[in-house]
Amino acid sequence: MRNRFKVVLGTLVVLFIICFAFVFFSPYKTYDSEIKEIRNEILICKPIEEVFTYLGNSKNASKWSVFVKDIIPLNADTCLDGSVNSIRRCFGKDVQLVNAYWDEVITEVKPNKKRQLAIYNFKNFTITAGGLLTEQIYDRIGPNETKLIFRLFYKKEMCGLLNDMKTYLVAYRIHDIFKQNLSNIKIVVEIEKKSVCSIWHC
Repeated sequence: MRNRFKVVLGTLVVLFIICFAFVFFSPYKTYDSEIKEIRNEILICKPIEEVFTYLGNSKNASKWSVFVKDIIPLNADTCLDGSVNSIRRCFGKDVQLVNAYWDEVITEVKPNKKRQLAIYNFKNFTITAGGLLTEQIYDRIGPNETKLIFRLFYKKEMCGLLNDMKTYLVAYRIHDIFKQNLSNIKIVVEIEKKSVCSIWHC
């Protein structure tokens, strides 16, 4: 009986350590704000105006996204694609997401600085959450250098333990998707017209 108790206790301790490490090293954390988020960034050797314009075109998403197969604007007759209040439906590219889709509405646009999108209406996903926001942040490093940041977080009123637990489960995957997407954007945008970053940044 005592040996069995030791085994159970030892197993619980190991599980606790694993869970602690999983959360402690998670990319879902606070960066420069009070809200937890998932974030990744890259330096692109192109003017900020070109990067901002490129990402504002929904048709380009299938060229750089490893997660999105296609994006269809839903209110293109009343809202310009990439502008505030424009709505688009996104379809999953991954084999496991063949029938999965979700909707996005652009909630904020600051030309050459930021785009914010609200994500909702998840269909055929194993894990879903409400109040999700994603942002594209553009930072002018030089005349031909742009730092592009992708971030995902919750509206303040939706922050809480339940959504945190869900996000910890998928944070590593989302962080990796951001990394791959940013890398693809850099390649696609830079290859259209060969650009060279300054020696200090690349």
